[in-house]
Amino acid sequence: MSKKASTTRVCFLLGYPLGHTRSPSMHNAAFAALGLDYRYVPLEVKPEGLSAVFSALRIMENFGGANVTVPHKVAAMELVDGRTEEAERIGAVNTLFWRDRELWGDNTDAQGFLSSLVEDLGFHPRGRRVMVLGAGGAARAVLCALIGAGVEEIYVVNRTVERAQELAQRYGKVKEAPTLVPLGFFDSRFRSALKGCDLLINSTSVGLSRDDPPLFDYDLLPPGIAVCDLIYEPPLTPLLEAARGKRCRILNGLGMLVRQGALSFHLWTGKEPPLEEMRGAVGNSLDRLGA
Repeated sequence: MSKKASTTRVCFLLGYPLGHTRSPSMHNAAFAALGLDYRYVPLEVKPEGLSAVFSALRIMENFGGANVTVPHKVAAMELVDGRTEEAERIGAVNTLFWRDRELWGDNTDAQGFLSSLVEDLGFHPRGRRVMVLGAGGAARAVLCALIGAGVEEIYVVNRTVERAQELAQRYGKVKEAPTLVPLGFFDSRFRSALKGCDLLINSTSVGLSRDDPPLFDYDLLPPGIAVCDLIYEPPLTPLLEAARGKRCRILNGLGMLVRQGALSFHLWTGKEPPLEEMRGAVGNSLDRLGA
């Protein structure tokens, strides 16, 4: 093995399936911009193989860190040596990093989401009413971000209403928690709840494919509501397209991708992330939306 191959720090993206991901181009552009001898590599890992991969990473001399994505974020909680307060609060891990020779887990999703919401969309959550679609790992991070930002009321909507109820109960116990209302998409209260919201967030994977059936009748979107879809590929999902047709402010997940990635980058390298180069590598979200 060459000297360079043995000394280059390698960071991974762990998930299954990974499909098309912009994370490698984003992080590799950041490493190059700062002249760091790092590489970022996607690694598809099936759930049954996750534990073995963690064991291998621990003994890999040039392992620099990792991002963890669907479906491993919750499972990774039990495979790390330690967890940050943020990871504990969210109940999921999206970043692996070394701390005192131990493999730790953090979660940068909530902070990345909130930064994009405020800076890219210009939406300030304090005192607002929000509807979150989905009850998976991404929804956990979104709920933590919104609660910390002081929202007044959150509707948690999921096809399996029991999962929405579980999240509402979990985060309803948080100090100074807002009102959390679990709903199903066919609940008689859904339409009136949506009408009274200031922001709608899709945290599900519906919209990744044009063939996905809509989560609900998008004609119900009230004028003036801000709409955020955490999906970034395609940059304009059917939900965002419908919202733009109603002259709503819209935001996709590219800004969140960059900001959560920047926080992970700092954990791995100890360096300030080059945000402009990272944005350039994934494309400007507003330009890609045609806004």
